[in-house]
Amino acid sequence: MRSAFVLFSAVLHARAQDEKVVAHRTTHRGPRGPRGRPDPARTAGGEGAKSYQPGAHGAHRLPIQVVAPFLFPMNGSRVALPPDTTSVVVDVGARNSMFLGLARGTPTGPYAFLADAAVVLFEPMPSTHAAVAADIYGDVLEGKPRRHFAVNAAVAETWGTATFREGVTGACGSLLATSATNKFWCANTRGEREVATMPLVAVLSILPTWLPWSVLKIDAEGYDLGVAKSGRGLVAASTRSPRDRRLVARFEVVLMECQHIGPGSAGPNVPKDSSMDLLMRVGGCVNSEAISHMSSIGFAHSLFQEAGKPNPFRQGDLMFTKTEEALRRWSRVSLQGEKLPEEQQESFELTRRRRRGRRRTRSRSTCGARSTTSRAGWASGRARGGARLKEPGTKK
Repeated sequence: MRSAFVLFSAVLHARAQDEKVVAHRTTHRGPRGPRGRPDPARTAGGEGAKSYQPGAHGAHRLPIQVVAPFLFPMNGSRVALPPDTTSVVVDVGARNSMFLGLARGTPTGPYAFLADAAVVLFEPMPSTHAAVAADIYGDVLEGKPRRHFAVNAAVAETWGTATFREGVTGACGSLLATSATNKFWCANTRGEREVATMPLVAVLSILPTWLPWSVLKIDAEGYDLGVAKSGRGLVAASTRSPRDRRLVARFEVVLMECQHIGPGSAGPNVPKDSSMDLLMRVGGCVNSEAISHMSSIGFAHSLFQEAGKPNPFRQGDLMFTKTEEALRRWSRVSLQGEKLPEEQQESFELTRRRRRGRRRTRSRSTCGARSTTSRAGWASGRARGGARLKEPGTKK
């Protein structure tokens, strides 16, 4: 609740400051022409005048300047990180974050990039955020460097508040309403609550630019494309033109969940086009829209992997990179998933071993029955004087 209160207070403070700036510019200085002289052609109401809307230019900067000291250790206008930090990872929808679980340990192999990586996590549910924050501050109390951060807010395109719909399970909460045609996954909600919202670009604008930004993972239950759009090109440098945005987009790979339905959804190894009636959330992420937006900011290469079989809603993971070589490299790394608590992980592993044991038992019994049938058929064939058949299990 303290985090949400800070965010609400920051929004009100920033709006007030923004309005004061507008009033000062219009009252005391007014539009200026060459050499700082007043420009009559651009005065209020004059030809060529440009209206200044509060929050329209760099609207994310005033609120984040107020909020940042409550969320991160700051070094000037940037987040202060230990000097041996190797990269930055951002996880939106951080319930049982796989990235945090691996980064807190000793990651190896394809996850070696998480060693000494800074991980920024967003989680709107207070109870889930509290569990994540407890792990992070437990590490700090043990003397480990502080490079993992949890923000108790939902990522949206604007600052403010929004209605968050709690699912019947922890993985089903969303800012979007459930579609009327969704009778299956996460269709029901157990309640609604107001949560603080902030654009992704606000935090990206204060992350250190001297570090490589490796992964942005988005799991917002349908609102994934809205989260990506709130990144304003997923950049931390100049955004003066689309060309600049493509040049300074910092993340190596962006991962989100979308549905492969609607126009243009047919492709290799994918069933024929599906109806938009299969949309799970009202205004949810659709592949064609996500690909169009991400291509416009420089992520021209994408790969869709449908989650599970059968998947009636054709939902899956959509990966974006800026080069084909990066797509091949990152596609070999599993970036979606959850790092369960130890007791849940042990229960999950036990259940999986039991299922494997049952499958092996069924397989052995089936193979034995087939072997007995084959040997009986071989014996009857020999008795009838038929063609010579090789006995099953014997060599030539």
